[in-house]
Amino acid sequence: MASPSDVAIIKAAFRSADVGKTGVISKEELTTLLQHLDKSKWTQSAVNAVMDTIDANHDQKIQYEEFLDWCMGGSSEVNELLTLTRLTQCQQITPEIRQEAIAFLCHRNRCALFPDISETLRSDEELVLTVMRNWDVPLKYASEPLRSTKTLVMPLLEKQVRNFKYASESLRDDEDVVLSVVRKHLLYPWCMEDIFDHVSPKITGSLTVMMAAVKLQPVALAFASEELQSNKDLVLAAVNSPKCSRFSDALGKDFSVWFPRALFADDADIMMILVKKMPLLLKKASPGLRDDFELVQAAVERDADALEYASETLRGDRGMVQKALQRSARKGGGNVLQFASAELREDKELQALQEEAYEKARQRAEGLVMEDDTFVPALGGTMGTTVGLGATVGLGASIGLGNTLGASTNLGASMSGSIG
Repeated sequence: MASPSDVAIIKAAFRSADVGKTGVISKEELTTLLQHLDKSKWTQSAVNAVMDTIDANHDQKIQYEEFLDWCMGGSSEVNELLTLTRLTQCQQITPEIRQEAIAFLCHRNRCALFPDISETLRSDEELVLTVMRNWDVPLKYASEPLRSTKTLVMPLLEKQVRNFKYASESLRDDEDVVLSVVRKHLLYPWCMEDIFDHVSPKITGSLTVMMAAVKLQPVALAFASEELQSNKDLVLAAVNSPKCSRFSDALGKDFSVWFPRALFADDADIMMILVKKMPLLLKKASPGLRDDFELVQAAVERDADALEYASETLRGDRGMVQKALQRSARKGGGNVLQFASAELREDKELQALQEEAYEKARQRAEGLVMEDDTFVPALGGTMGTTVGLGATVGLGASIGLGNTLGASTNLGASMSGSIG
């Protein structure tokens, strides 16, 4: 039950609820007050029941005396309301009030009330750290001095990268702080803007910070200072990153955003790394490098279609075109010969390789050949084929080098063939 000493708090709660300053609390104002405490709990029917309890004269308004009588009754909702009011009015912290605040706020439905508590309480490091770390209350609701306090901010940054933008400018300008955030959160590309949209030029111009960033996410190079974007060591770190691969956005639609092509399209070291990872990036190389035999060969040996981006001279080089077609014949592909010079397109041997590539593509499309070139037997028929070394047929037959297989399967299929 509320004691007489709580009257000042009750008056403060009444004034807070009386938004219209009419001297009474309307049903709408009571609804707002209770749903602010817990919207899921205070449905309209629950509010109506409380209104009926408080409104002794049934005039659909709550006078102060009625509100006081209700508060003195000490129900659970009264205790919540008075506790919140006490926390909003608090001007001096004691161990008891700190524990009361922590107990009140560390609750699934009440942690959202943290912004309502007094500036004094939002300046208490122990209270703020406990509530924010356990209930993900954003750092922006801490007092300004606390947002500059490293011992408070660092544990919160460890847990939530979104807190970084609410840290003080001095902490966001601290290399050690930013490095810690980068190493923790930049494993995920969507965290990039959460970090680099809120740092100073000092940070984007730091080789140490940006080196750590591009190793985790090559796209971070786009946030580096203009000077660092021309730093070959930094660009090498970006293209060497495991995230710079054909399976990531780093070589997809975002490549042109972060790669400083104007500076490095003519750099053989960097372009060699790139075309080995994604051969079609040969098209991003300078005209001089697209005429470089070693670079173009590295590309077409990995993807025959890269021949399209070779120089006119190399598309007229029979050895280069043959390498592209041999790659296509092994893996199955489209019309690679179309990228060769007019003279080489009439070469019978090269045409034969192109036909072989078409046939391999057809077999793969029909499921007759797997990606690793393993022959796929069709169940229910008789076959004669070459099978890879040491393969085990899951129909009950083990295949070894140089043996002849004749096995009856439980599916009724018969197989006979030379194993090569």
